[in-house]
Amino acid sequence: MEPLPPNTSSLCSLPRSLILFLQSAPPTIVLSAFQADCESRGVPWCSAEAQMFAVEWFVRHPVVKKYPPRRRMVRGLFKAYINAVEEHCVGDYALSSASSEDPVQTELIEEFIRVSVIGEASGQDLCFKTFYNPFGSAPDTPVITSASVAPTPPSGPLMSPSAIRTPPQVHPVSPGSSLRASLSPEMHTGSSQRSLSAHSEPTHTLSPHGLPPCIVVNDGSKELLPMASVRSPPTSPSQRSPRHHQHQQQHPKVPLSSHPPAPTPASAAAAAALPLDQFSSIRVSSEQFSNVGLSLWPAAFVMVQLLAQELKGQTHMLADVLGLPRATSSTASSSTSPARLLAASNGLHPHTTPTPLSLGPMVNCSLRSSNDGNAGSSSVTKLYSSQLRILELGAGVGLTPVYLHHMKEYQQHVASFLATDYQESIVDNMRFNMAENGIRLVSDSQAAKCGLERGPTPPLHRAALLDWLNHDDNEKMFMEDEVDVTLVADCVYDTDVIPALVDTIHLALTARSTAPYTSGTLRKKPCCIVVQTHRQDTTMQKFFSSVRTFGQVRSYTLVRQVVGSLRISEDHSGDDGGCVPLGSWDRQAQLLDPDQVVCALMPDVILEDGSMRSASRQWHSNGANGTAAAAEALLADGMIGPFYTSMVGLIGVHVITLQAAKVAG
Repeated sequence: MEPLPPNTSSLCSLPRSLILFLQSAPPTIVLSAFQADCESRGVPWCSAEAQMFAVEWFVRHPVVKKYPPRRRMVRGLFKAYINAVEEHCVGDYALSSASSEDPVQTELIEEFIRVSVIGEASGQDLCFKTFYNPFGSAPDTPVITSASVAPTPPSGPLMSPSAIRTPPQVHPVSPGSSLRASLSPEMHTGSSQRSLSAHSEPTHTLSPHGLPPCIVVNDGSKELLPMASVRSPPTSPSQRSPRHHQHQQQHPKVPLSSHPPAPTPASAAAAAALPLDQFSSIRVSSEQFSNVGLSLWPAAFVMVQLLAQELKGQTHMLADVLGLPRATSSTASSSTSPARLLAASNGLHPHTTPTPLSLGPMVNCSLRSSNDGNAGSSSVTKLYSSQLRILELGAGVGLTPVYLHHMKEYQQHVASFLATDYQESIVDNMRFNMAENGIRLVSDSQAAKCGLERGPTPPLHRAALLDWLNHDDNEKMFMEDEVDVTLVADCVYDTDVIPALVDTIHLALTARSTAPYTSGTLRKKPCCIVVQTHRQDTTMQKFFSSVRTFGQVRSYTLVRQVVGSLRISEDHSGDDGGCVPLGSWDRQAQLLDPDQVVCALMPDVILEDGSMRSASRQWHSNGANGTAAAAEALLADGMIGPFYTSMVGLIGVHVITLQAAKVAG
């Protein structure tokens, strides 16, 4: 079995297995992360204490109760864990005639039965995928980079703790606290009945909070892959959640109680609100292919990760079309700050100590000082804002605005976001997700225009039906909304609708003044950013042949390679032919650990047959065995930013702009 892919969420007080579990990652991946979590806490993964961890994290955690993941996955996880515990313990009990106790705790068995019964009776059509979101916390919250996890066992049940190298301790149990105290306070709220309705009334958090820094030091083992953590000097005492302020004293450990203490109403409300504020939850279809518009796909994760780091000024691949400032050369090669590239694809090397990342001309930009929408009234004047008007075609579940709208740079640079799709049920679900995550929607384009002039503070969000076949209606919509940037993620899959999709993209690029907007030395111009899983070359050939009748295309390929083998773009733009980092790593990480595998966007070219030039060269130069190995490396499941991703094909990023003659005309 392959090693556990690196996780990249800012986890400090949050178990890494919980982060993967909330995304409905495969049970084997979650189990491996759970084993590492237990080991980092000094608890054998098969012990009674560890089993109670599983119940607390995967059943009673407030996020799990409010946003239940796919039940089939939950049932599979509990079944695999119970089987692994029984198989591991049978040998120990055979050697001990004195012990006849069942190795599996009653609470774990009961939860497995409950989930199994509910799953069979409910006929669940919708579930949630929930992602750690560093932008959901307070603006000054330290964001986490990377730690390490143990690899997945090669076969059979989970390995004995003694047979696995103990990973770095992310959230240790202090000598003076119980094992229950090692759980974050939100896990003490008991096991109140979980709502089975996917249409429950949204509950919004009012007070974001921060996470304390801690450090993870890699022991140098190549078996341990980067995982998420925050960093502080290694000599500092290990810290837990900011709600834990007890001094660490020498006391014996107290066994984990199976009955959590009854919380007061105030403490229960606070404990429930705080963890919810750290996540973005997306309601999706329980079955990936039952409705593709209600599912999440790898290209959407690449789109969100890329936009996040571009808006933050950490890469500059899209700066020329978005009108965003570029950092200085010293910034491009500097070490990372706690607010570095959004939750790394493979993470910054564990030995790296982050330093503040200068954002050049953006550094003195501030959010508005009040909610009246008058940016000029701020005590610190924004030096520049391109005020982008964004359109997303085939927006599906609405991941892009949901995940990015907390970013101060998004609020600074985006004026409006229009998310569209072609089915009423998809748009309704998109509206639910946006509202559930704190986005206030405007009703129509007129309301959006009024809002930009004197109403709610931008960015303004709207979700609407859009049929690519309705040319006249779409042209009217784009004239009213004045689109600057069109986003398209995984919409090129049916050759029959390619002409309509291309026509819609062309409308979005031309249905307004095509003169580039200029502010000082910065400028933006209409563009379409297509992030696409390349499944069939013939399909891509038809799409790009149509696009080239009016546009020019700049392409990049997502690669997963050993960082030492990559040539990195000097200013992270890709203009010099170098790769653009995707995730929290940079040239310093390349020097410190040249063998770590990372994600990057490599400048590429679409050939006449629709294939990517880099892939064609690789396939033809390596022979049959090399082709299989290269494909396996490119399509390996892993983390893209904070998102666990099951790769189904080569992913390309394509920037479409109008040809010079078309702009002049």
